[in-house]
Amino acid sequence: FGKITPELLSVAGQLEWVQAPTASLEHYVFDELVAHPCTLTNMRGLYYDVIADHVMGYVLVFARNLHRYLRQQIDRRWAPVGGEEERSDFLSGPGWISGIDAGHLHLADCTMG
Repeated sequence: FGKITPELLSVAGQLEWVQAPTASLEHYVFDELVAHPCTLTNMRGLYYDVIADHVMGYVLVFARNLHRYLRQQIDRRWAPVGGEEERSDFLSGPGWISGIDAGHLHLADCTMG
């Protein structure tokens, strides 16, 4: 595990596949690797579902004011905080994570705006 270097590539006579340990390749690719006939793949998409679930967790925390309830609980207070009955959601970006979260919000009967 690690990063392929020009030196390693020059002695890897039977190399067919390089798996980059990141989603982004701008700091990984070098001229010799581009010219090499091996297949280069990256980690793009591996954690889309995990990140989307994490984002939805934050949506639920803030929609239901759970962060305020937690602070009260630490002080052994149990006063109602309230919340919003209706809310529009906004997702930024055309990527996979926004698409997954849009599906989650649709299932939760949220209005997208």
